[in-house]
Amino acid sequence: TESHAPVVDRAVFVGAYFAYPRVITSLILDVQTLATSSNTRMAIYNSTVDGKIGDLLADSGNINISTTGIKVTALGTPLKLDAGMYFFGVVTDNTVARWRAVENSTATYAPMQAYGLQTFDNGRPQMSYLNGVTGAFPATVTPTAQGSSLPITAGFS
Repeated sequence: TESHAPVVDRAVFVGAYFAYPRVITSLILDVQTLATSSNTRMAIYNSTVDGKIGDLLADSGNINISTTGIKVTALGTPLKLDAGMYFFGVVTDNTVARWRAVENSTATYAPMQAYGLQTFDNGRPQMSYLNGVTGAFPATVTPTAQGSSLPITAGFS
């Protein structure tokens, strides 16, 4: 069984279905336990026709998590997402940092359905992950495996 602590250089991907088009202008973390030095990034991928992780649409660049609180990372260009399935990825090289759900007026409320890859372990959906991500997210992803831990939650606006 995996823990809920981040695994160094393991990008975890959570799928979400948007019922309506959205425009994403920034990605948001609410840091609860800081990390004095780390490579922490977020990404958005589209999905393939068979529901797998598709192409990279946005990479946050490195996010400074050396202090606690809300971290808003603006995208260079607003990202228009049509209704459909997308995958949100996060990676860190630090096992100390902890995040929580973003419950703040900074984040845009967007009804979406979390998506597991229809593989379950003791009733918990398995999320794809990719080991060895040490810098920018790759343009396409072939997951290393699946696991049931969700080390962070994040938001967007």
